[in-house]
Amino acid sequence: MKKLISFFLFVALATGCAHPRHTAVVVDSSLYEVLNDTFITEQALLHSNTPAWTLAKSQAFNKKLLPAVDAGRQFNVILSNWKAGTPIPTQLHNAIDGITQALKQVTSDLPEGTTKTKILSNLASAESIILTALDLTLSLKGA
Repeated sequence: MKKLISFFLFVALATGCAHPRHTAVVVDSSLYEVLNDTFITEQALLHSNTPAWTLAKSQAFNKKLLPAVDAGRQFNVILSNWKAGTPIPTQLHNAIDGITQALKQVTSDLPEGTTKTKILSNLASAESIILTALDLTLSLKGA
């Protein structure tokens, strides 16, 4: 929750003086925090010796998380390079779709319970950060 509050405070302050590069830096650090918390939560589940969560499932989970991280980096690069007054880059749509698809796959094998709920909440925060950054960028660029 603290991550989202920080991000939305940035958005409120940035509307008057934001630059796409600043937006990308904040998005990058906010996404990193959310995805890192997701990793830490999953590792706690692994070390809790829950029979439904094995080392193999943990490794598969983390392999699914990596494409979301990579797509998030691509999203940031595209935002920071997008020139005002030009059409929305097609790659931006592809990066958002990549993030969304990767995040959907991440939780497919998690056992039901508080860990899954927390990770789903983290992933919803990640999607919110991305959409808010896109909305901010669109409004600043007048697209």
